[in-house]
Amino acid sequence: MISRADLEKCKKSELKFWLNCRGLRYKSTETRAELLSRVRQNLDKDFILIDPDPGKAYTRAKKKSKMQILFWEEQLRNPESQEPEALVTDTDVDVEESWSTDTSVLPKRFSYLNIVEHAKKSGREAKSYVEKPLEKGYKFFYENYCHDVLCKLEENEIHVKGKCFRSQKKNERPHNVTLILLTTGDVKRAKCSCPAGANGYCNHTMGLLYLIDHVIKLKAP
Repeated sequence: MISRADLEKCKKSELKFWLNCRGLRYKSTETRAELLSRVRQNLDKDFILIDPDPGKAYTRAKKKSKMQILFWEEQLRNPESQEPEALVTDTDVDVEESWSTDTSVLPKRFSYLNIVEHAKKSGREAKSYVEKPLEKGYKFFYENYCHDVLCKLEENEIHVKGKCFRSQKKNERPHNVTLILLTTGDVKRAKCSCPAGANGYCNHTMGLLYLIDHVIKLKAP
């Protein structure tokens, strides 16, 4: 889901991806401005999403992560809805009493800008070190790599934990991602179990942040 505000920040490749997923054709020679115009014209229309890469990454995305997003969307429409059994009984998740799938605790002020600001805090000056995790993270979010997400509120801090599949090894044990968000929307702390995630600036962390942004947008009036 892309808001009109975030649309201006999309790269050419992301705009092409958006069009491809909706079966909209474009010329390979079209500029970013032309692609942006096409997306704007179709942003509010209802499309049946298609797999732009049949039989590969998108079709191998795990059903469980899709179920969780669908459950969150249903919960927003019907707060009394019950969580699917497949999500509750997953033995890979350490479900403590204080953790839950209730997303009402997520900070309403959190947005894409907070994701960018967090990426910039990596301390690396090269522009590519900021853009690459943002781009890869969005891919992980869009392809449903992030799943088993739980939240809890502790002393005005929102704790979030989830799992993210490995980029080329979905059959292996996923990485564990943990976040602490402030009510202002800022990312206070992040960590991932992958080799690059000790400080919380890896692709998997960005993927979970994109998922949080998506859920908060669904809750917006």
